[in-house]
Amino acid sequence: MKFVTPQNRRQTPTDRNNWGPRFGLAYNFAPNMVLRAGYGIAFAPSALQAAGSTGSAGMDGFGSTSNPYFTFDGMRTIYTYLRNPFPDGYNLPTGNSLGARTNLGLDASSFFDACRSPYVQQWNLNIQRSFPGDMVVEIGYLGNHSIGLVDGEAVRQYNQLPASFMAFGTALQELVDNPFYRKTPYTVGGLAQPKVSRAQLLRPFPQYSSVHSFRTPNAYSIYHAMTIRVDKRFRNGLTLLFSFTGAKAIDDASSAVNFLGPIAGTHVDIYNWKNERSLSSFDISQRAVLSYVYELPFGRNRALLRSLPGWLDTMVKGWQVSGISTFQTGLPLIISGVTNNTNIFTTSQRANNNGASARIDHSGHSTDQKMARWFDHTVFSQPPAFTIGNVSRTLPDVRAPGTNITDLALMKNTYFGRDQRFNFQLRAEAFSAFNHFNLGSPDTSIASGNVGVINGGSGTRNIQLAAKLLW
Repeated sequence: MKFVTPQNRRQTPTDRNNWGPRFGLAYNFAPNMVLRAGYGIAFAPSALQAAGSTGSAGMDGFGSTSNPYFTFDGMRTIYTYLRNPFPDGYNLPTGNSLGARTNLGLDASSFFDACRSPYVQQWNLNIQRSFPGDMVVEIGYLGNHSIGLVDGEAVRQYNQLPASFMAFGTALQELVDNPFYRKTPYTVGGLAQPKVSRAQLLRPFPQYSSVHSFRTPNAYSIYHAMTIRVDKRFRNGLTLLFSFTGAKAIDDASSAVNFLGPIAGTHVDIYNWKNERSLSSFDISQRAVLSYVYELPFGRNRALLRSLPGWLDTMVKGWQVSGISTFQTGLPLIISGVTNNTNIFTTSQRANNNGASARIDHSGHSTDQKMARWFDHTVFSQPPAFTIGNVSRTLPDVRAPGTNITDLALMKNTYFGRDQRFNFQLRAEAFSAFNHFNLGSPDTSIASGNVGVINGGSGTRNIQLAAKLLW
């Protein structure tokens, strides 16, 4: 294990420049109107230490991996078969006994080429105005810029050949004499053989089969949004809250699952990271949410049925109807299923697009028609060998289906006891109350026989009943 402090407590230098200022402003510049603004810097958790496993698949430390090598020239000549995938034995950890010769001929992986902490610049500006009837309307702008986001499980392959080398074509796959044969301390791996591909010897670090970093803070993102909020505060038994967000998120490494990580292994050229810039995989361009609570006006001290007998009054008063309705656009699609045949050691390859949009106008289409062909997959194809492909990381104009869902609840509150301190509550809740069918995401693998097809969805109504005693 390698440490950078005399106390042997840290594997990376400490980032001591984590200064996070905050600024805020509120100005009542007109009757019933307020302008608010703010700016701040916040730091995200670091994934550089105490995470993952050691070795070639994790963080710093001594470890090893034994990989089977079935071919060294793009499957033209078979070297190893499944019946005996490790004919040369296993690669066992050597600790620090080999010094600078450690992993010579194998992978040099999991080193940190940057040790800064990820941070986010956030800013906002909004104007609020109050209206008669206890209503407040707010229009605002939100933005943030994230710097040094951690690349998650993806690796940056620093031992890639430049894209210009693809012009050599099949000459890259030719086997030539290996100058490292019997000069490495290992008997396994591609560089332990008498022949090696010409491409391997042209790599920036030909003495290693791979040189890559892991969970490095090198990614960035930018986000802009317009927000509208209408808040009808409780009056006459009614509360309403409406919010709308129109936004765009752009980054060069993202995931809808883990904010620290990207879609693993999708970058196509370490020398041209601008190719990774696209809509974030979790980008939702529009989202509207309406929440509401209405206390029915029945019973004593209410607008209707205020003179009923005691037992009947207890039955009709205390009823509430509430709900949340959500409408939003879908996530950008990511085209996959491409066989990586760049032959320059990129971690992936993108599909080709013929110049036409894959978007289909579904106006007037039935649900079955939408599910059978959500986008036009014929515009995509497997790129030829020794090319990278021209499709962006996420599609700019084709998204998965959006969401339309309403949850409703009906509640009966019955107060009793001294000072009405007890409340016996009956609840009936319906999730996806209108049973609206929300289409799932389509198959985006061009190698699949179902590319462009949606196989299912969600939105089945679920009803639950509950009784509560509150005090």
